Amino acid sequence: MANIKSANVCVIGSGNLAQIIGLLLTQSVSDVRLEQLTLIDNAKVKTEPAILPLEVTEDNFKAHRVLSVASALQKVNASIRSYDDTTPEIQVFPVVYRSIEEARNNINLPDVIIDTKNSVSSKIATNKFAKENNLPAIFAVAAHSGKCELEYFDVSSFEGSYQNPIVSGVVGGAVVEQVIYLANGLKPRRGIDYALPFEATELGYVRDKTVAMIGTGALGNVMGPLLALSGVNIKFSDFDLVEKKNCQKQYLYSNFFGPTEGLKKITVFENTLKEILRLSGLMSGVNGVSKKIRSVSDLEELTSEADSLLLAVDNDWTRMLASKFGVASGIPITDPALNQSGGRVAQYFSGKTICLHHQVHYRGCSPKKSPNHVEPVDSCNQCEGSGVPCGNVVVPARIVGSMAAAEVLAAILGRPLSGAYIQYLWGDETIAIGVREDCECLGRIPAEYSQISYRKLKLDPCYGDDNISLKEVPKLFGLRKNK
Repeated sequence: MANIKSANVCVIGSGNLAQIIGLLLTQSVSDVRLEQLTLIDNAKVKTEPAILPLEVTEDNFKAHRVLSVASALQKVNASIRSYDDTTPEIQVFPVVYRSIEEARNNINLPDVIIDTKNSVSSKIATNKFAKENNLPAIFAVAAHSGKCELEYFDVSSFEGSYQNPIVSGVVGGAVVEQVIYLANGLKPRRGIDYALPFEATELGYVRDKTVAMIGTGALGNVMGPLLALSGVNIKFSDFDLVEKKNCQKQYLYSNFFGPTEGLKKITVFENTLKEILRLSGLMSGVNGVSKKIRSVSDLEELTSEADSLLLAVDNDWTRMLASKFGVASGIPITDPALNQSGGRVAQYFSGKTICLHHQVHYRGCSPKKSPNHVEPVDSCNQCEGSGVPCGNVVVPARIVGSMAAAEVLAAILGRPLSGAYIQYLWGDETIAIGVREDCECLGRIPAEYSQISYRKLKLDPCYGDDNISLKEVPKLFGLRKNK
């Protein structure tokens, strides 16, 4: 698949993991050089939390889910093309078979195969087909934890499990990153092994909690649906109108239910998310407020009934205001940020973690250039010379936004990121940064909180290159502080 002009990608499965991978491939069509997307699965449509708006009616309830997924992805592609005539049309072919082995006579030979099913028999069939045809294959699974690799691995512990949307987001983003590397003639840098920072049985405790979210852009489009699908009520604010660029990269603004350009973001965001929840059989509350956050009183109004505050904004002034508000009010704040080469997730938890103001100075930055500062595309040095398409934000947004959603739920459960943040970079390791111990906002706290904390997100080193290894930083492991 080296430096090809067009790619035929075959995705096996139609669950949340396949839906996210298909969505990201459709949004990254230029980077992947995608021309044809083949979806293989024989699962039936069912009422369960799903990333895409999959219509469930009495007529199609017994129909195959892969047909609904293909239809939704075609709408995304059509929406992007309606605002950007340079985007090529993608041919999406749904094929109703259990595995690629059964479908072999009904599909074109793909350039790469992605198996997303939590099924041992499917993975075995994919491995066999890939070896017979000398094709690259990516094996991925997702449940309460998830994993993807370029080599076959035992998935028996995942057999038949429901694919958690948050885990599917982290793993699915890593899969598409691998595809982008392959499509550009590069050796994929890594696999991924991710687990949620809480037990599956604890998800019941976050239902009916409320998260206040500022912003509905690239990160908001990822985090809002994931939290709502987890049963959390969402109260969000935004004041912008939907622009062409939003329709192209932020899937809730796709023309699923009609043109969206020029409409209020909060209206489209709220209506589309409510429809996804309805089709998923969920009753999470979604409430939008058309307001620009300018003062503490605005934050007080937004968070009056909230258990947590989530920042999905791209300006540091709002972050600083929210950080000071969090110190004063005690509300836990989750703050993800993106740039063209990756992103990071931080949390500010009064009395337990360093506030944003002191984190800025701890990093040796001025307030005008905080750790959240976004480098311009032409000066980004992370991707320079690597051949990685610089400027693709949808993949980092999916990975970082999914991790952030998990950390929001962990904070509600009393397990904030204690004095650290998670960082994701194209083709690099994930790291955590320790606290500055003299931050007066921390007050008198146990010594354990001044240690570095690390969530279980292990990214394998470059294939065939052991120069980078998480073993070099053993102090990062096992220091998460429970409530």
